[in-house]
Parts: sequence; C-alpha cells; structure tokens
Amino acid sequence: MIKHIVLFKISDEEKLQKAYDMLMDLPSKIDFIRDWEVAKAYTIGGKDYELCLISSFDSKEDLEKYDGHPAHVEVRNYVRAVREAGVSCNYEY
Repeated sequence: MIKHIVLFKISDEEKLQKAYDMLMDLPSKIDFIRDWEVAKAYTIGGKDYELCLISSFDSKEDLEKYDGHPAHVEVRNYVRAVREAGVSCNYEY
C-alpha cells in the first residue's frame, strides 16, 4: 500500500472551501482510491497549514495513475493557483 499525504496553506476561506469540496469529490471520480480523508484545520490564516489530505493506494502504479487522472489534474491546477504553500509525502507501508 502507498500512503499519500499533502498539506496545503490556503488562508482565504472561500478558496479553502472550494479546494476542500473539490478534494472531497475525487473518490467519486477515481475508483482506485482506497482510503481518502480530507480535513480543514481549526484555525485559518495562522502559521499552520489549513487543509490536509491523507489517502491510500494499492500500489505506486495506482498513485501514478491518480497523479495523471484528469479529475485530479483539475483539482491540482486549482489548488496550485490558490495555495500559499504546500508539502507532500508518499511512503509504502
């Protein structure tokens, strides 16, 4: 299994909500996502990241398919346009 974790800094509440909604919709469009958790932080606009994605895939190949999937590309392009910072980590378990 592959774990994919991403943190986003998006201080604008409207943009944060749109990113959250878009991320929440991805499992309905990508059937090989195994686990999917999206959460907003308690505070917005501080030093911390405001949005967290924790997801799992069966294999590295599935993570690569996810990365190029049109639904994910649409979300990624939006988030990259509105985020102030982001960090990610992938690992096998």
